[in-house]
Amino acid sequence: MLDLLISECSDYELKKDIEVEKPRSWLKTISGFANTLGGTLIFGVEDNKRIIGIEEISKSIEIITEKIKTRIKPLPEVEIYPFSEENKNLIAVKVTKGKSGPYYYSYEKTKEAYIRLGDETILAPSHILNELVLKGMNRTYDSITSIHKKRDFSFSYFEATYFERTHTKFKELDYISMKLMEKDGVLTNTGLLLSDQNIIYQSRVFCTHWDGKTKTSLNSEAIDDKEISGSIVHQLVASLEFIKNNMKKKWHKSGVYRVDKPDYDLDAIREAIVNALIHRDYSRVGCEVTIDLYQDRLEITSPGGMISGEKLELNTHSSIPSERRNPFLADIFSRMGFMERRGSGLNKIIDNKGINTVNRIGKEVETIEFDSESDMIQKLVDEINAYKGKSLGIITKSFKDSKKLYNKLKNILNHIICHKLNFQDVKIKMQLYLLLKQRMERLEKLEEL
Repeated sequence: MLDLLISECSDYELKKDIEVEKPRSWLKTISGFANTLGGTLIFGVEDNKRIIGIEEISKSIEIITEKIKTRIKPLPEVEIYPFSEENKNLIAVKVTKGKSGPYYYSYEKTKEAYIRLGDETILAPSHILNELVLKGMNRTYDSITSIHKKRDFSFSYFEATYFERTHTKFKELDYISMKLMEKDGVLTNTGLLLSDQNIIYQSRVFCTHWDGKTKTSLNSEAIDDKEISGSIVHQLVASLEFIKNNMKKKWHKSGVYRVDKPDYDLDAIREAIVNALIHRDYSRVGCEVTIDLYQDRLEITSPGGMISGEKLELNTHSSIPSERRNPFLADIFSRMGFMERRGSGLNKIIDNKGINTVNRIGKEVETIEFDSESDMIQKLVDEINAYKGKSLGIITKSFKDSKKLYNKLKNILNHIICHKLNFQDVKIKMQLYLLLKQRMERLEKLEEL
């Protein structure tokens, strides 16, 4: 029952007892679950899953209920129920992801909001707390009304680009209907971000072309760099121009004509920059969008994690939910034809002209080519069979070879996770995944890789 319960919940934490005199230790976890993705708190079990049990179940449930009601504000949605394991009584507290947060631990002079980070409960950083406040109000950053009047700002670049791309003049009433401005002439954050002046200081793009593969290598110097500010429409155009001017271009002759082959597909790059500008967390002061062009790759970094709070590595690119952190900005860019309304931008980047691998943040993943699904399955099986029995249990290979094998299996495993697989038999994918994980875990035990 315990293992089944753990496997079915989004997150969990085990507690030996209720700690009636010091309930803050587990009430923080309740706050963290409600502010993140939900989870289940289980009383009567040690961290190593040794069953201790809980005495006086009814009284214990009353204490837990009372502590949550009086010390978590607002009251989250919880379900408290007893169950048995190894003939001992345990208590589960299932917490649902909240919609009216932030959910604070509040007692005497203490008022703190917590979130879950991995398997830990931590105080919510200020930028996450701000986002929780907005979510609780059913508001987004771009909808917030500023203190600035439209008459003090100009919108020449935005209006000219809007007309160029839509063949429609952006009228005064459009500023109100598309949420750039309130009826009294006060701009929203959407309006400020689109203005020529754009006084939201963290709304900038830092572009750098590096002469190397990392920022910190001895031979790595900046060949070119640029700080781009102003209207975010201008930021998009200028960022794309920077990349076009700095990336290498191959070419070949076709008849009497020269055909250029740039390193990166410009449509995919534009889509990536649009996503970075539209879906970034603008409440994070001191963070900017960065574009780093290296000898072997292009990195575009945007402040903010998944809007839902999920971990990116739990999703393949085809299953990442389409959510808009700044929906009014997204609507404007959609009208100008800069982005898709149906949430297909990431798939478009990955599928566009040979880009078929999602790279993990800060890590490079080797691209593996497959001609078909059957070819993919066969190659994965071949890779596993080629090393079956080697370096598993009995060390028959050197550490160097073990590490090479580990990295190779890791590449394939990443590809299974990242690649859009359309296996008719899902069991095949799961068997391959679990088999690879088993091989890698055994390799990890041989040496610290």
